[in-house]
Amino acid sequence: MSFDFSRRWDGPVMRRVRLALVLLASVGATLGYGAFLGRTYPVSQWLFWKVGMLWGWGLFLSLACVSFGHLILSRALRITSLPTLETVVSSAALGLLGVVVGLYVGGAARLFKPAFAVALPAVLLAAGARPLVHFIRERRAAWAALPRAPEREGEAPSPLADTLRSAIGALAVIFGVAGVIFVYLGAFTPDAINFDSSWEHIPIAVDYARAGRLIPFPADYSRNVPHLASIVHTWAFLVPGLNLQGNDPQLRWMMLLHLEFFFFLWTLAGVAATIRWLIDLPGAADTRVPRGAWAAFFLSPAIFVYDNNLGGGADHYLAFFVLPFFLAAMRMMERFDRRYALLAGALAAGTLLTKYQAVYVIAGIGLPVAVKWLIFVVRKVIRRWRARRSRLAGPLLAVDSAVDPAAALPSWGDLAMAALCFVSTLVVVSSPHFLKNVVFYKNPVYPFAQDIFKGSTPTVPHASYLFEWLFKDYKWRPHGTLFEDLKEAVRLCFTFSFEPHYSFTKNVPNTGSLFTLTLPFLLFVRAPRRLWLGALSGLGCVFMWAMTFRVDRHLQTFMPLLTASTGAILVRAWEMGWAARAGVVPLVGLQIVWGGDAMIYSSNSRVQSALAMIRAGYDGNRDNRFNFRSDFREIGKYLPPGARVLMHTYRPNLGIEREVLMDWAGQQGLFSYEPLRDARGVHEMWRSQGTTHVLYLPGREAPSKQEDVLFHDYLSHYTKTHKRFGGYDVVEIPAEAPPALDHPYHVLAVGLSGYKDGLYPIEALNTHEAVPRHLLHWAPPSTPWPRDPAAATALVDQAEAVLLGAKPALDATVKQHIDALFPIAVSKGRSTTIHYRKKEVVALPPEAPRGGGAPDPTDPDQER
Repeated sequence: MSFDFSRRWDGPVMRRVRLALVLLASVGATLGYGAFLGRTYPVSQWLFWKVGMLWGWGLFLSLACVSFGHLILSRALRITSLPTLETVVSSAALGLLGVVVGLYVGGAARLFKPAFAVALPAVLLAAGARPLVHFIRERRAAWAALPRAPEREGEAPSPLADTLRSAIGALAVIFGVAGVIFVYLGAFTPDAINFDSSWEHIPIAVDYARAGRLIPFPADYSRNVPHLASIVHTWAFLVPGLNLQGNDPQLRWMMLLHLEFFFFLWTLAGVAATIRWLIDLPGAADTRVPRGAWAAFFLSPAIFVYDNNLGGGADHYLAFFVLPFFLAAMRMMERFDRRYALLAGALAAGTLLTKYQAVYVIAGIGLPVAVKWLIFVVRKVIRRWRARRSRLAGPLLAVDSAVDPAAALPSWGDLAMAALCFVSTLVVVSSPHFLKNVVFYKNPVYPFAQDIFKGSTPTVPHASYLFEWLFKDYKWRPHGTLFEDLKEAVRLCFTFSFEPHYSFTKNVPNTGSLFTLTLPFLLFVRAPRRLWLGALSGLGCVFMWAMTFRVDRHLQTFMPLLTASTGAILVRAWEMGWAARAGVVPLVGLQIVWGGDAMIYSSNSRVQSALAMIRAGYDGNRDNRFNFRSDFREIGKYLPPGARVLMHTYRPNLGIEREVLMDWAGQQGLFSYEPLRDARGVHEMWRSQGTTHVLYLPGREAPSKQEDVLFHDYLSHYTKTHKRFGGYDVVEIPAEAPPALDHPYHVLAVGLSGYKDGLYPIEALNTHEAVPRHLLHWAPPSTPWPRDPAAATALVDQAEAVLLGAKPALDATVKQHIDALFPIAVSKGRSTTIHYRKKEVVALPPEAPRGGGAPDPTDPDQER
């Protein structure tokens, strides 16, 4: 009797048994294999889990943005007819605005806690979940029924052409994926954090998260301009589960870099959506985006170059908003529909909340919109005049509205309402930042306009002058007459990509060259109207950049618009036929080969850092894989929890995790050394703001000689606790105040650049030497330097300190007298040495802190 074993497994019951057994076998194999691998490398210590958390939080935030943004787009604005990709990208942008506004509200309400960080996106996600699911189902059905895109102008169906098109599309995808991988590896570890991010963008978020609320930054002008990126970074510092051992923040630094990468991916999606709009003809069917079109972004290789890379800054968040804003503005200008005006206004507000360089984008994209609005107004005026004339002339001259193109013009109400909707939405949505500044500084645009808002606080003597000439870097601003600046800006619109202005890579061109080189194609390709809109908007952005602040990094704020326009022009050129393709392929190939070097010559160290972190598991160096910015983290561990640190004429501080104030003249409005006359004044100024420690970089020069002399006088004579961390010194400020000087403080200066040799009162050395050369003014000495050695020696005796240049003209006996009387020497840079008279220190009793003094640990509302 035969036994058919296979039949025993048939039937619904046995099928479930088989599935259960396969599941059990798979689980057993997984657990067993994991235990085996864990003998060499414990599974719990795999980097995968930590990076997986970063991706999980990033996906969670992205999904919340899309869900809530789509809710606003479809239900509040009732915009439902956009192409799928454009809908999703616009939703992501609107959703990010919702998250940011929610964080502003939560920060004002003192809700910056892990629970709030989870609840905010969760609520936004849930609010829009049902409309989003309906949208996905609807578009999936439409996608399945989508017809094949029509053949292009002058091109008959050809197997060879189809094969080539598929091959080019595949190569574009490969090129784009390679670019994305390099960008990701270059932003993977905290070594990717750029210089500005280490003292501005990320420390803002650190301080917000530590305080649990929005707080003012009275000692750093840069932290008081719009900072949407820092608000998003704050979320990265709040979400649970990302603390390393000892609450080290390195994994949170990686979290914010990953968030920046996520929104960079959204930018690439925006490039694809914009190319699709640029190449589509009005009224055409919903066609698919050309395969790999988004890879056009990497035809400008600046994204791989330091200072343009993903590094924790704000430029790429502004770039994320640019293309959704461009598309909304272009759709608004078709009929000045108030729905698109509201959308464009909100997205313009997103750019303004990110950074003031939004003016490039709002003006550049807004110019063609404004011109179209004025054209409609003029045409309506002409139409009214013609109608009035026809009524006067009789019915034979009447205008037939059925055939008169002017009859299709928007109404006066539509034009007025569109302008009102755009402006009002821009103002309302961007208001959280400006309201915050009013509350904290009594000036909505602080630190700007301090001479207009007279009540701006805090402020220092000559605040507007110092802000104008020290904060706003004069070197990168236009310097000619208005006509000269306009002429130069027009020239730079076509040469900016070939003449770097602010380069860390030997002035190698790496920004937007193909945009410039393909502009002539617009004269020959078919249906160029939309292409012209993209190109002119991009040129408008470049023009505004050239008229204001010519730092190449800021080109990244609107680079997606340039690359999308370039990609669309290349698609149109490709459609013209084989002759055009024969020219396009080598041009693009040349750029790819040339730009490929940027992945290596500038990204190499960041990519190597990522690979080293990944390799650390295999190398057995797992305990040190997060060892970034160790000097600053050691400083933070050394400082007591309530420390308030004064950073002297320097900025980077990420990793200290303590409140940091800055005294750099022209960069803040809290500290000024100009009114001070001795070391006691320095002590009183610092202690009045509650500072407990000073952190400085030895050898770094202060903005004025007065500040240098007084700063080191105090540190050399009246402080005891000094500790060195790498290249930084940390000094504890004693509670005891030094004695007041009972006579004027005089400084002898010999061999300095600018100041003539002689004896100066300390207040005469207040020239800020970093202002433009044509503004420099050097006070004369109260007593000129005598030629007679005996008189010179007598003059030395009157000084509290001596400033000597690199090669001072000193008699040997005078030099010997200075060395004997002034034994303490401090070197400042390569050119100046400060010599101090040795003092008998007689300390006065400790002073009670005055306004803004040391934090009271018993007061829960006291700022840190």
